[in-house]
Amino acid sequence: MAVAPEAPKAAAAAQQEPAKAAKEPREPKEAKEPPAVKETKEPKAPKEAKEPKESADPKAAKDPVGDVAVPEGADATDLYYSGKRKLDHGDFAGAIADLRASHKVRASVRTLTLLGRAYFDSDQFGLAEKSFKAAGAYDEAMLLLGQLYQQTGKADKARKVYDKFLAAHPDHPKAEWVRKLLQTL
Repeated sequence: MAVAPEAPKAAAAAQQEPAKAAKEPREPKEAKEPPAVKETKEPKAPKEAKEPKESADPKAAKDPVGDVAVPEGADATDLYYSGKRKLDHGDFAGAIADLRASHKVRASVRTLTLLGRAYFDSDQFGLAEKSFKAAGAYDEAMLLLGQLYQQTGKADKARKVYDKFLAAHPDHPKAEWVRKLLQTL
């Protein structure tokens, strides 16, 4: 029997006393150091979305909806009416989520207006204002923006919005109401 040079003691002991050699542990081989593991940094948690800063130029305003994850095959109309139902039942967070997704699928001034109302009803006045402004000269959005300004103590801004409303919609069913309202501001 040939003896391996790396274990002469163990082999010699095995030849002399085979039973004893089987019971005795072999001398441990030199432990190799594990290969250096490249340290990886934990992925950073996504930062919370910050409120976009207001721009002095209203035309430079960004999309008030922002980034929204929309389910595959989502229908804008279904999302709109789901958001409307949730808003009517006081689920503001659910309404906002559905309306943002609806607007992302298909941009609409009606959706922006309802989204603004959801923000308004949940006391998120800055986001409500952005949504109403993004809806442009849409009649309902202008009226709600005027009400928002009134309720937040900005009568001068409310007056300007109502004047623009009357200029854009002089024959609107609520035009007379707005004219009377302007006399009290």
